[in-house]
Amino acid sequence: MLPHSNHITAIAIAIAVAFALVHRRESNLSNSLLFSNCNIERIPFSSLPKYFPQTNGLVPNLFPKPIIITHPHPSRQSLFRSLVSLDNITNTMHDIDITLSSSNSYSERRRTVPLSTYISEFTSTTATATATATATAKATANSSWYFFGETFSPPWTALLSSYNLPPCVSCSDSSSVALSFGLGGLLSGVSWHNHGPGFSESIVGAKHWLVYDYDAYPAGVPGFDPNLRTIDWIDRVLKSRINTADKSFFQCTVNEGELIYFPHNWWHATLNLDNYTSFVSSFTTEHK
Repeated sequence: MLPHSNHITAIAIAIAVAFALVHRRESNLSNSLLFSNCNIERIPFSSLPKYFPQTNGLVPNLFPKPIIITHPHPSRQSLFRSLVSLDNITNTMHDIDITLSSSNSYSERRRTVPLSTYISEFTSTTATATATATATAKATANSSWYFFGETFSPPWTALLSSYNLPPCVSCSDSSSVALSFGLGGLLSGVSWHNHGPGFSESIVGAKHWLVYDYDAYPAGVPGFDPNLRTIDWIDRVLKSRINTADKSFFQCTVNEGELIYFPHNWWHATLNLDNYTSFVSSFTTEHK
């Protein structure tokens, strides 16, 4: 683990990681040690009926462990994916004001900007360089911004009407599901937090997920700091625990088109692996 006092080394490593992330597909970083680890069960869409025979292939209410649903039919979200592509959403919704949240565990800070301003902040060449340079020990999650959750106004509900719900028992009744749309850039994400059960689908780009069983750590995950960014938690905490046999910890990259199911109250943190990512979370209503 890096000494906090060695800022030059920390910055150099952070820049190297971020540069590799920018060229993730060319360098095949998804197969590197940092993001290739996956101990979450991955189930193809076509295998869901065999995996969940009693519910006709639908994920049951309050399923007790995380899973990732892979290999969707190419047409599953084709319309929605085209609507939220970088070019299309920039052209059609650029003048809409959005409310950003701080990306720390509590998301308590708010900032209102035009969508075009937010997108330009994380997609431009300058923004990418800034993300690279700020991936250091000094960066904090409560000083970075994220668009997710506050998408209940008419333009967003109209957009989300084209989204196909996940294959789950609760999702059979759309009124039992709350949808949230999000956008983020390279190295963005939300620090450790928890809430009720649901799904997150990577529509454009990939997202790395870190998950802890709440029952194993009810007071907070190892190294919990609400203002520590996910990339910094990976560097400061995960690297020192990577070889530990902690059966309550899970991680995996959810690639474009895939969905992750997160159980009720389980801790999770996320890290976006592409310059532009869009995603939808479906929060179901069943509770313990």
